[in-house]
Amino acid sequence: MAGSMEGVPGKTHVKVFLDGRQIGSCSDTIAEHISRVLRWFKVTADRNIPLNLELGYVPPSEGGQYPGLYMFSGLARMMRPVKYLLNDAIDMVGSFEQVYLNIACMEDEVDMEVDTHKEVAPTSYLSLIANLTPFSDFNQSPRNMYQCQMGKQSMGTPVHAFPHRTDNKLYRLQNVQTPIVRPRLHDTYKMDRYPNGFNAIVAVISYTGYDMEDAMIINKGAYERGLGHGSVYKTAQYDLSDYTEQGEKPHHHFESDRSDTLDPDGLIPPGTRVTKGEPIASYLDRNTGRYRTIKFKDDEPAVVEQIRLIGNDTGTDMNTKISVKYRYERNPIIGDKFSSRHGQKGVCSFQYPTVDLPFTESGMQPDIIINPHAFPSRMTIGMFVESMAGKAGAMLGLAQDATPFS
Repeated sequence: MAGSMEGVPGKTHVKVFLDGRQIGSCSDTIAEHISRVLRWFKVTADRNIPLNLELGYVPPSEGGQYPGLYMFSGLARMMRPVKYLLNDAIDMVGSFEQVYLNIACMEDEVDMEVDTHKEVAPTSYLSLIANLTPFSDFNQSPRNMYQCQMGKQSMGTPVHAFPHRTDNKLYRLQNVQTPIVRPRLHDTYKMDRYPNGFNAIVAVISYTGYDMEDAMIINKGAYERGLGHGSVYKTAQYDLSDYTEQGEKPHHHFESDRSDTLDPDGLIPPGTRVTKGEPIASYLDRNTGRYRTIKFKDDEPAVVEQIRLIGNDTGTDMNTKISVKYRYERNPIIGDKFSSRHGQKGVCSFQYPTVDLPFTESGMQPDIIINPHAFPSRMTIGMFVESMAGKAGAMLGLAQDATPFS
């Protein structure tokens, strides 16, 4: 097979590549046989064939990918374990070859005449975020794909090092909860360390017209008790060299001659709520001997979370530049987007008074009302199953297993 490529008929032979270099050619039937033999050697640890060798046999097709046997042994390739059905051993497959393999998902789906591999677990083919969708095997597949995008957009707990970070903008959900209904991998991935979202009492009912289409009604009482409340952290820097008149030598430092809102060091105390026009810092202009103030310019009020003094590389200039971290309230308002874990997204159209909301025989009232027309065409049956499991989990005080295919 190896050697000179001269005189090899292109219509009856396919190329054989190793790490992008052509090492020979053969007929397509022989190439398929070679890939099967090498795979057997690979999974049986025979002939020193490494387990991370990727064997991608591309059969001839009309308008498909260029046929041939493509082998890859380089480092830093994404591979995952599956079971090889001929000897029930673990085989590592890559993203190139798995397109051309027949990998069964469930045990009862295995057809030995067609399938070559089987998933180690039914959820192995799902990504981390796809594994967090409860009962995803009951949903229409596009809804699961929508959820994979929206799950990454949601507010939650992005980091734990809030006091040590100075991001330009960072969102945080304050009243996060662990889900009552969760897949097993929720605990495996330790998602409770970075929780996002909350449990809510949801009513699926046409009500007042404010929940038409993909709109939803929020219980105003639940909102006032903290449902969906969040914060936005923003960081601003103030450098006294920016406040020097043109042509002047910078000769300022932070200091205050007032005692109403600023500390003697000229800086506002952390924890102070500020509005537009209020002083943030005071500095002494030693060129004129006058005290000047730096004022808060945002229209939205904020709380001063932290203040940092910033020095230069030599540590000799420590009182001319500061970094101020602000915390802004970011609570639900009309027009905000909410979503379940099943790709059912909608906007808040109204915060309805608690006294005007429907209630059950036992007196329970919903936190959120969504329209029943969200379900028929989207076929998110997993959301129905999650609702029933959530009710059972809340009454029993136990988390409910929502692992797909189980």
